[in-house]
Amino acid sequence: MIHSLFSLPNDRWQKTRNSEEKLNKQTTLVFLFLAVTGFIVFYPGLKVGFVADDFIWLEKSRHVSEFNLFDTSSFAFVKGRPGTMLIFSVLDRFFHLYSTGFHCVTLTFHILNAFLLFLIFHTIKLNYGFSLLVSLLFLIHFSNEENIFWAASLCTVFCLFFYLCSVLIYLKWLENSRMIFKISGLIFSVLAVSVREDAVTIPLVFLMLHFWNDKAKEDRPITWVTSFHKNWLFFLPPLFFLIYRWVSLAQDPRGYSFAFSPVIWVQNIAYFLVNLLLPVRYAFDKVGYDVQTEFRNHLMSYQSSVVGVIGISLLILFFLAVRARKKIPNLVKAGLLLFFIGLLPYLFLVGNAPRFLHFSLIGGMIVISSALYAAARLFSMPSPEKFVLLLGAAFTVGNLIVLHERAGWWVRAGQLAENIVAESSVLAGNLEKNEAVYITNLPRRINGVYIFHIGYNEAVSLFHPETDRRLQDIGTKDFDELRSYKDRRIFTYKAGKMQEVRIP
Repeated sequence: MIHSLFSLPNDRWQKTRNSEEKLNKQTTLVFLFLAVTGFIVFYPGLKVGFVADDFIWLEKSRHVSEFNLFDTSSFAFVKGRPGTMLIFSVLDRFFHLYSTGFHCVTLTFHILNAFLLFLIFHTIKLNYGFSLLVSLLFLIHFSNEENIFWAASLCTVFCLFFYLCSVLIYLKWLENSRMIFKISGLIFSVLAVSVREDAVTIPLVFLMLHFWNDKAKEDRPITWVTSFHKNWLFFLPPLFFLIYRWVSLAQDPRGYSFAFSPVIWVQNIAYFLVNLLLPVRYAFDKVGYDVQTEFRNHLMSYQSSVVGVIGISLLILFFLAVRARKKIPNLVKAGLLLFFIGLLPYLFLVGNAPRFLHFSLIGGMIVISSALYAAARLFSMPSPEKFVLLLGAAFTVGNLIVLHERAGWWVRAGQLAENIVAESSVLAGNLEKNEAVYITNLPRRINGVYIFHIGYNEAVSLFHPETDRRLQDIGTKDFDELRSYKDRRIFTYKAGKMQEVRIP
């Protein structure tokens, strides 16, 4: 089986499976441990209100017409995520604009994802210590900030839930070849694709698992072609989805912006690696927004040089890894492969779209956990288990500090969005019948947290439908641009209230 390729030598954490009862007890304890830890680390995020994109998803998911994948004016056509829209629609029925309910569901499924990851490792028969460590590091990693604190990104959490369910079911199919497992795995992979485009990589993971499974069982040479022949069915849903997205984006580019450029590849890979290792937003919180802006401007001034240096460094690392591939443990190879499989959907995306690390994060945590084990063995520590546990505990505390402070900014952003909507309703109540006003220069974000770069019109429509869209956001405008609106009433949010902009 697959586990024979990924054994950890001299590991005293390996458990002997004496009985099914003992196994079930251990698994239950793991789930409770992950649930309690996840809640402690992320509970401040339960108080975060709705911001920006949240209002758009909420408003669009209330209209059946927006679910039409073949209507070019529908939101489903633009985003290609009918599953996400359905989730928002269902949660809205239950919680009705109660943001804490949305965040509770998101956190619950994030914890379930960490537990599913543990179950997958257990199915492969990796040891408990390693499986728990990877699941824990994945659960509490600071890069999960947006995934948990931002309601609009629940698509990432639910997509991974269906993703991991399909992988777990696929492993069951590898064990006994029952068709029900293959069909179930296919269904869950389709659900994952309907929620978020990251799931197009599921067939690659299946192909990898099938290849490793055959390689562990067979003495004869195994080829990728053989594995593909047995898994071609799983490639059909992602293929249909990619064709559809290609067509929809060609007609309406509001979804994502794509580019086939090595510069984009280097930028996005570097972005992932930095955010995998360092809490960048937390660091900028400490030095201030002005330093962040100046640093970004310097980077942009030397963009070509920076990209060139990073690109050459990545090529050197890749060359060294290929040369030393026989010395690299199989677990590290698997982690690196999973990291790049998770990165594939983002290699061609322009802008800041590749900020969700959920998929590559799993591979990264496998590599980091393997490095901790290797360090413990390298220094011949008398209690390597305690060393790894101590580092895991320190990492947990560090992430708790980072995420609690970042949650504070998200809470403030949600409160500011709520205040703006409330002030807008007061303003709308003072309008004459059929009078319309324009809103400009609303706060877009604070310390990297979104407020109203988009979504203002939808927010007012959701919370105060009586305004009948008489308040229209015209985005960010300088004074000269506002002169073209001098015959109209213009307001902005300043000093805690809506104030009229006077244009001479």
